Amino acid sequence: MKQGRIWHYFQTQHPESFSGAATRLFHLARKLPAASTVLNIGVGSGQFDALASGLGHEVISLDPDTASLARACGGRNAVTGLIQAIPLRDSCVDVVVVSEVLEHLDDDTLDRGLDEIRRVLKDDGLILGTVPYKEDLDQSMVVCPDCGKVFHKVGHVRSFDIPAIHATLENRFRDLHVYRQAFMNTTDLGLPRRLLAWIRNQLVAISLLTRDQTLVFTGRKRPFGK
Repeated sequence: MKQGRIWHYFQTQHPESFSGAATRLFHLARKLPAASTVLNIGVGSGQFDALASGLGHEVISLDPDTASLARACGGRNAVTGLIQAIPLRDSCVDVVVVSEVLEHLDDDTLDRGLDEIRRVLKDDGLILGTVPYKEDLDQSMVVCPDCGKVFHKVGHVRSFDIPAIHATLENRFRDLHVYRQAFMNTTDLGLPRRLLAWIRNQLVAISLLTRDQTLVFTGRKRPFGK
């Protein structure tokens, strides 16, 4: 599936579609090691870049759509490119963030993209990301009224559970940590909302809240040849 038109549409014409991601992106920004150089793959509305920069990190945004980069971050520290061919030198960033990205990639792109992430990470560098948890892809399929093509409405092509994300990452990354979260669909990062989010995730931990979960994953770069 060629997804460029999907992401150009959402990122340039309807960036408000990302507004509810604030708690997820705040969670990820708070997990970054101090004063990191961060490659964020998939610029979205630019929320993550602003949050991480505000915490003192240097953020480089990678996206295939130049217009999205210009709208989201004014072209500052922006690189037009694809995950499977990242136009950065080897071992140049401390962290690569891939939040809500891997579920969009076919087998070949996923394989090449993870190789590229490993390549640009410094020794012992961190991969940090999220994917939907056990998404039923069939529930979001739509049909084009013009051509009849059936497709996922936001371009997802794969679904992950905890064993699947481990199997996807373990050949290139070590010290994997994968856990479930139920991020709130809100723009509010104030203390009351953060407290409510904490309560919700205690319910996730004891399996009383089972809907609309996200997998968060972290791992460290495996040395090449090992």
